[in-house]
Amino acid sequence: WPRDAVDGAIFVLLATDHLRASVNGVPTPARNLDQGKVSGADLRAETIVLTMQQRLEVRKLFTEAGVQWRSDEEPQAARRLMDYMISLAAKSGGESPLPAPPDTVHLRELRDLDGNALILGLYNERDRLRSEMSAWRENAERTGARRPAWERLSRLLHHAGGLAESRRLREQSGAIARERTLLDEPDPVPPLLSETTDLLRAALNETHERYAEAFDAEMGKLESSETWRKLSEEQRSGILRASGLQKQHKPRLEGGAAVLDALNGVSLSEWENLTLSLPERFGRALAEAARLLEPKAVRVRPPNASLATEDEVDQYLKDLRGRIMGHIDAGRPVTL
Repeated sequence: WPRDAVDGAIFVLLATDHLRASVNGVPTPARNLDQGKVSGADLRAETIVLTMQQRLEVRKLFTEAGVQWRSDEEPQAARRLMDYMISLAAKSGGESPLPAPPDTVHLRELRDLDGNALILGLYNERDRLRSEMSAWRENAERTGARRPAWERLSRLLHHAGGLAESRRLREQSGAIARERTLLDEPDPVPPLLSETTDLLRAALNETHERYAEAFDAEMGKLESSETWRKLSEEQRSGILRASGLQKQHKPRLEGGAAVLDALNGVSLSEWENLTLSLPERFGRALAEAARLLEPKAVRVRPPNASLATEDEVDQYLKDLRGRIMGHIDAGRPVTL
């Protein structure tokens, strides 16, 4: 037979689904072949002939999944559909507290089919695939919506570790993680998140109140000190700044996010340590005030002299003592 006739027959068989072609292992529709490429294409007999109804049902799956398709590229679109569903399955589950990702072995087996066998496989599994697509999409959306609240709860519970009242909340959170029930209905996280937030808000208020009371008490003692009152306002302000003794404001705790932000800034244990350190820090401030009030020492240099007799030594020492005592009597320490 002439080459043109053979090529023409091949194109007719490809167009009527009696043959399928691939180039370098890639399925290739008839429109992408020309006479120059046909000789290098891998041609295989298509033993499955699809009905128009079967094709239409599979095309509906493509549309529902948002997969682009063309009538002569359905096997390629079918593989994109399988890739989409495998990716969707991974997003619908995950590590604890999410449920385990669903099994996708059947999707991978379908993806390994060729040509009309793949399209027929999708047709036969269309109801299952449609159901899985719907359920996995819902779980993926639920995962995206619930993960932020879970992560906030975990961080809040970390801050609440030192509170006895948090034990029950941590046990309930642990049960969600252990049983992987984050996507259950009703959502198990909001009640725990609300209770944990309220617990920490109350703890922060109490902790700051203790700090404020201790600060005011120590500041009162400092301000009543005679030594402190002798300093100028500028000197007092400088000592307080250098000692880090500016009173900390009460944190803003209006919402759940604000409570977490406040704890990330200063944790409960840091508030406690800050309160416990106040007596020592105010003591150092008072000591610094006393140091500033100490008169500056006057340096007295003994004069040079050439002494030859005891009387000369006695007179020298008498003169030096007079100079030193003059400063001391005036309240000025002396260094030699």
